[in-house]
This record gives sequence, C-alpha cells and structure tokens, in this order.
Amino acid sequence: MKKLIVFLMISCFCLSLAACGSEEESSATVGEFSMYDLSQNILASDNFNLLMHASSEDEDAETVFHKVSDLDYSKVAAFTIDASANGSASADEIVVIRLKDAADAAAAKESLNRHLESRKELYKTYAADLLPVLENAKTVAYREFAALFVCKDPAAANAFFEGYIDAH
Repeated sequence: MKKLIVFLMISCFCLSLAACGSEEESSATVGEFSMYDLSQNILASDNFNLLMHASSEDEDAETVFHKVSDLDYSKVAAFTIDASANGSASADEIVVIRLKDAADAAAAKESLNRHLESRKELYKTYAADLLPVLENAKTVAYREFAALFVCKDPAAANAFFEGYIDAH
C-alpha cells in the first residue's frame, strides 16, 4: 500500500509537470540566449527518455520551479525542466537554471543536490532498479547557470551543456 501511495504521488508530480509544460518552442530568451534551444540540444545529445518539458515561460513557473529547487525564485532569470514521463521506466531528468547573478550558482547547485537526494530516497521505496542512474547523476554550477543531469552519461551531457553555453 505504501508503494502505491508513493507511486501515485510521483504520478501527480509528473502530471503537474506535463500540465505546465509547453511542447511548442519558446521564443523567450535571456539576453541573446534561448533556454529552450539549450534544453532541446542537451536532450538531443544523448537520446534521453525525457518526455515532459516545463520552463520559466509557463503560467505557473514559480510553482513548478519549486518542485525541483528551494532557491529563492527572485534569483532566477530562466529555467527549463525536462523529466521522464509517467510510466517510462526511467529516472532521467534535466534541469537547467539560469541565474540573474553568477554568484548564486553555487546555491542553486546545492538546491539541485537536495532535490536529487530527495529523489534517491523516494526511488528506494518503489524503483530501486533505477537508483544507479540517480547515483551517477551530476549537478554543476557553471558561470551563471546551475544544472542537474540524471541520464546515461551525465559527464557527456555536462560537457555538451558547457560547450553550448560557451559557443553562444
């Protein structure tokens, strides 16, 4: 029964991301930088099992953001969240936060670490077979960005992420 309740809670979380997400390309940029383009390019770099997209462009962006980070939202310039769809048998998740001030990147990274630890505890109760992906996840602070990569090759995703930012 406990596992069923936990599964239902995760399902609600996933549905809330899906309801808030937009499958259309966002025209929003922060400066000259498109967070949507960054998100889509990271996803394309390694065939992620990510099917839901949410971002700072969504109507309830602050609420969605606080599902992955406890950072003060007033410090956020933009964000994207791409997560596994309910029932995809994947723990994959990519979160990219662009901050208004690069000095807040370390705090944003720590907030993503707390989110990751929370996910690990939750997955222990109902999907222990997915824990290795969570254990290999990578959080980074890079320039005015913080990111979480839960995927097959988080180091490669991070290298792509940093390279993309440097090129733009």
